[in-house]
Amino acid sequence: MKNYLVALRVGGDMGQPDISYNDFQIIKAENKLDACKRYNQINNCSYFYGEALALVRDKVSVEKALTRRMNIKMWFNLFSTGALEGVDKKESQK
Repeated sequence: MKNYLVALRVGGDMGQPDISYNDFQIIKAENKLDACKRYNQINNCSYFYGEALALVRDKVSVEKALTRRMNIKMWFNLFSTGALEGVDKKESQK
């Protein structure tokens, strides 16, 4: 089992064309699809759904960052230090 950073993807429709992400959570699952399904079940998603954004390598650093209001510099820092890894890159290497 791996830890995935999953968030609620909102927007992308006529009422709200810009896409944004809310309610970030670390979800333990076998793969990114299972992580999204688990997120959606836990949060009773019915219109907007969870999207796996990254593979979590350093859970403590990511949990600490998620307690604050995130900005682009903080995201860059988590990726550049290896705390987060791009989920699509990792999953496609199988």
